[in-house]
Amino acid sequence: VKEGLNLTATQISSDIEKDVGKITTSSPEALQYYIEGRRSHMANKDDQAIAYMEKAVEIDPEFAMAYRSMAMSYFNSGRSMEARKYLKKALELSTRLPENEKLFIEANVFYFDEDYDKEIELLERLVRTYPGRNIDNSLAGAYELVWTRATGFRASRF
Repeated sequence: VKEGLNLTATQISSDIEKDVGKITTSSPEALQYYIEGRRSHMANKDDQAIAYMEKAVEIDPEFAMAYRSMAMSYFNSGRSMEARKYLKKALELSTRLPENEKLFIEANVFYFDEDYDKEIELLERLVRTYPGRNIDNSLAGAYELVWTRATGFRASRF
C-alpha cells in the first residue's frame, strides 16, 4: 500500500513499520502455524498447540511469540520445566519485539516466578499504554492469585 503512495526516500527512511515483518516473523508459513497454535491453545488443546508452535519455530527459530505461546501450553499441561525453557528462549529473543509483546513476555516471567505484584504492574502498564491489547484474562488471573494468597480463599468462577 505504501509503495503506491509515492513517498519520498526521507519519508520511507523514517517509517517505523518498514521492518514489521522482522518483528514477529518474516515467514507467512510460521505465522500460519502460530495462528493455528493459538487457536488450539485457546481451545485448551495444549498438545496440539505445542505441535503447531514447534513447527513455527522450526521454520523461524527466532519467533519469540511462538516460544512464549509454547511455554504457556507446556505450563498448562503441567510440564513446568519445558515451560520455563521456552519462556526463557522467548525472553532472549524479545529484544526485536515491539514493546507491548516484550512487556507481555516479561509479565509471563513474573507469573512463572510467582511475583504477581510485578506481573500486575506490567499488565496494568500494558492496559494503559496499549488499551486495545487483549490481556484482560491475564490481569484478572493475576489479581485473583494475589487475592487468594492474601485471603486463603479461591475466587469462585461463574
